[in-house]
Amino acid sequence: MRAIVHEQLEGFPKRDELKSIFVEHEIEEEEVGVQDDGFPILSVDKPGWWWVQHTCNEAYKMEPKVTEEVAREAMKETGFGYVGGPDVAAHMDNPVTSYSGGWKMKMQLTAAKLLNADVLM
Repeated sequence: MRAIVHEQLEGFPKRDELKSIFVEHEIEEEEVGVQDDGFPILSVDKPGWWWVQHTCNEAYKMEPKVTEEVAREAMKETGFGYVGGPDVAAHMDNPVTSYSGGWKMKMQLTAAKLLNADVLM
């Protein structure tokens, strides 16, 4: 399945023909900045809504770009907690590292929904 997502499977349509998303509980770390003290800022240290927005816009080059507002609304629809909302196990403003495997998968499904994926794996 990873070979399909990384366009390494001969004969399988490329992403521009068939949007395929691999959803799993492991989230790859990506350095997305540097703190004032020189330590790296990792994508998994960012809030869940940011990860969804970043994944759609940077990893999948979505056009038009996903805004923070759209990412937050999609996460709310998927069941994530939000300010003034119900008390749930995962809040969209919390870092991705605080989410369980199931909530990480829900976060990835939120991105897949915004991407209008053809195939979920």
